[in-house]
Amino acid sequence: MALSAMPAPALTLVDGGAAKATIVYAEDAAPCVPYAAQELALHIEKMSGATLPVRTLGPDGDLGGSTEAPLIVLGDCPLARKLGDVPDDLPPDGFIIRTVENCLVIAGDDAPVFNVNYDWAPGSAGTLYGVYHLLMELGVRWFYPCDEGTVVPSLPTITLAELDLTDALNWISPMPLDSPTVSLATARRWLSGGDGLAAGETGTRGRLAIPSIRRSISGASTGRSTRSTSRSEPAASRVAALPALGHPETIPVIIEEAKAYFRGGRPPGKHYFLVIPADGLGYCACDRCRPKLNLAGDVKGQMSNIVAEAAVQVAEGVADEFPDARIVYCAYSNYYLPPTTVERFPPNVALLIAQPRRGFHDPEAEARAESVLRDWLKLRPEAVYFCRYYGGLQTMAPSLMPGIIERDIKRMASISEAGPVPIGGEMNFTGLSADDPHSWWHHLNQYLNARLLWDPDLSVDELMDDYCARFYGPAAEPMARFWDRCAELYLDDAQRAIYTVATIDELEAYILQARPLVKGTPCEARLAFIDKGFDALRMMRDKLRSAENAPEADPDADLAMHYTFDAPLDPANPTVSDETGAAEGQAFGAKTVAGVRGSALEFTGEESGLKITPLPLADTDYTLEAWVKPSIPLFEGKRFVIGPQMFDRHGLWLWHRTKSGSWDGRRLSCAGPLMGFIPGRWYHVAGTFSKTSGMTLYIDGELSAFDTTKTEPSVHVIANIGAGGTEKLTDCFPGAIDEVKVYRRELSAAEIKRSAQALRPVEEP
Repeated sequence: MALSAMPAPALTLVDGGAAKATIVYAEDAAPCVPYAAQELALHIEKMSGATLPVRTLGPDGDLGGSTEAPLIVLGDCPLARKLGDVPDDLPPDGFIIRTVENCLVIAGDDAPVFNVNYDWAPGSAGTLYGVYHLLMELGVRWFYPCDEGTVVPSLPTITLAELDLTDALNWISPMPLDSPTVSLATARRWLSGGDGLAAGETGTRGRLAIPSIRRSISGASTGRSTRSTSRSEPAASRVAALPALGHPETIPVIIEEAKAYFRGGRPPGKHYFLVIPADGLGYCACDRCRPKLNLAGDVKGQMSNIVAEAAVQVAEGVADEFPDARIVYCAYSNYYLPPTTVERFPPNVALLIAQPRRGFHDPEAEARAESVLRDWLKLRPEAVYFCRYYGGLQTMAPSLMPGIIERDIKRMASISEAGPVPIGGEMNFTGLSADDPHSWWHHLNQYLNARLLWDPDLSVDELMDDYCARFYGPAAEPMARFWDRCAELYLDDAQRAIYTVATIDELEAYILQARPLVKGTPCEARLAFIDKGFDALRMMRDKLRSAENAPEADPDADLAMHYTFDAPLDPANPTVSDETGAAEGQAFGAKTVAGVRGSALEFTGEESGLKITPLPLADTDYTLEAWVKPSIPLFEGKRFVIGPQMFDRHGLWLWHRTKSGSWDGRRLSCAGPLMGFIPGRWYHVAGTFSKTSGMTLYIDGELSAFDTTKTEPSVHVIANIGAGGTEKLTDCFPGAIDEVKVYRRELSAAEIKRSAQALRPVEEP
């Protein structure tokens, strides 16, 4: 709808800052309609300075008193039907916008329940989306969730031409906006459909947000089954705390959980129950489950048969009593690939594919994802949904992917239209708040994602042009070049995570060019938001420069632990001494081999490692450093160099496929770029922590990743080498480890580079 292209003016809402129209809706209107009226009045006032009266209609459409036309009639009511001929068959979130008899009618498919953030009742809200459509056509934009992110044009006079539009969202975008500064109105204006974390869902088109409150093994169900193995199962048959979905006696219990959820306590519209193992709990290796595991195949399909069979059995168990209910299979983790033992899903099974877009810069990965989707479609789920959470936020370099988002959403729409199964939409677990350290660039991913989900036919280039023109005004040209360059860099394998000094200088030049152009305009604060976020790249540049210019320092200053492994390991008494005398270790499944200097310890990778005297590192800056040589390819999963593995403890690990390494801290990790670790080759790895500058990862002496937000020290201790875990060694490293050092200070980039260069072996394969 292009208002400026319409015929002669037909309706004046505001004239010279004076209100000329009245907003009306029925007193028994659907609950989204009063909110739509509030949003419309708010934005009209921001645009023009005029406050439009808002009144309710009586039972017969009577205003209960005199008023001057024109009227803005919101919601499906007798007056709207008389004036605007509201269709009976509007789809979910569908709406009409019509001018007739000096009135504007905006009416849509509106559910009897409504909540702005969809945190309990995500009903259709067509009238509200009709209001947003009109406001966008008038030039309003909500680019990110705070006042500076909202663009409202100055329009002292608002006159509409003749309008006659019927439209609907293609898909909604359930994006969580979780900052205290984010209002409910902002969440809606982001074209969002839910908070994605504890939300319900409704319908078959446009939304799916399954309750995902993670419960304990014995906790109460919230629409998600994560039941573990039975207590009678021998402990030796289990790996970690197991989601024993392959145990026949477990299925009736899950069916009863699902029935209890569907019978009571669920808000209106919640039709889905997710059958899924809890994250990170491994798999059951008992005699009943082992034959169903696909351990010889792709790691992403190891548990597919077990989880899919459980979902099918639960679906069959609830179908008679709850024909409108849906059981959801989530393609995720090591059950991402289709099962081999299920040929077709029952009609009450929906599919949720959880895969971030971060890897779609690789055409092979993108093609592989499409191939997997088409294989899933052969099982004929009732509908397919996507969870496109935005991984890639671990790095401080922008993971900006406009072309990737456009290509993926257009592909989803094409497959949905031509394929055997409808694609219902997208969830997004990664929200955005104005104080998020990545929001200075990630708001663009979220905005483009939301607009394309609304209308996949939109052009991302045109959306970007519109964004730059409205957000930066007179600085649109340099900032367009800035963002184009950031998008190019995400496609550059060499600079995806760490930019060169020259690249950072180039990007900063665009910002410097933009500053005088926006001075004294509303765009100045918007550019300041980007400029402040860019400080992370300035810090990256400082770290890169410091690697070349830092002075020599005492290499052993504040050395807290140093394992050389040069003394031969006695199998009868596998005790290993620390050169500083501060710690002592007990080796398991290890042997002495040639090291990067002298000897090293080699571990098998299965329940092997070195348990050391706990080394507390709270309330101090520190550095973890080691040389490692994998003996086998490091496939999916953590392989710890220094542990333990706990969410609130720092540890250093390697991860082959999707990350080059991770420097873990406080529930998030500082991850480097894609890098395959070659078996038989020595690598120098180091992680530094600073209470002021955050966490930094180095590989072979080069800066690999850093995060300036990770400034909270580990609350626990370093307790293992070559493994994670606490009492039990987990995620063990398969290969040799040598020259493990821990410092009670943050080593400079230059010190780490010199350390890596000093011992670099010459016999590289």
